[in-house]
Amino acid sequence: MNWRSPLHLNNEQTGTLSASNGTVYVNTEGNSSATSNLYALRTDTGAQLWSKQNLSLQLIAFGTLYCFGVATDGGFTNDLYALHAVDGTTLWHIHIGSSGSSYGPRYISVARMTVYVMTDTTLYALHANDRSIAWQSSISGYMVVGP
Repeated sequence: MNWRSPLHLNNEQTGTLSASNGTVYVNTEGNSSATSNLYALRTDTGAQLWSKQNLSLQLIAFGTLYCFGVATDGGFTNDLYALHAVDGTTLWHIHIGSSGSSYGPRYISVARMTVYVMTDTTLYALHANDRSIAWQSSISGYMVVGP
C-alpha cells in the first residue's frame, strides 16, 4: 500500500513513532525554541487526524495516550496528560512532581487501570480513570530502571 502524508513538519525533527488501532503517532522535536508536536495519522491513508503542541507521547494503553508536557526549551514539564487516542481530546491532566525540579516526570507505566509515574524524587500510583493519587512513595538515592 502506498500513501503520502500531507504532514508539514516546518523544520521539526522527527522523534518517536508509535502505532495502535489504525493510527500512527509521530512526535517531533522543534529546533531551538520551536514547539514540539504530536501528530496522529491514519495508517491506511496517511491522512492527518489531529495534532497537539508541546506534548511528547510516552505510552499507549487501553485507548489512552499518556504524554508528558514539553517546555519551550525542549525539556519535560511536570505535567502528565491522558488523551483520547481517537481524537486527541484531553481526558485529564495532572501537575506531578516537585515544582522546583527541572526534570519533570521520568518514566510511566500502566497496569490494571493504575498509572505509575516516576519523577526524580517520587513514585506515584494514579487511578487511570480520574488521575487521583492512589499512593505515592519518596525515592532517595539512585534508581536503575531496566528490562
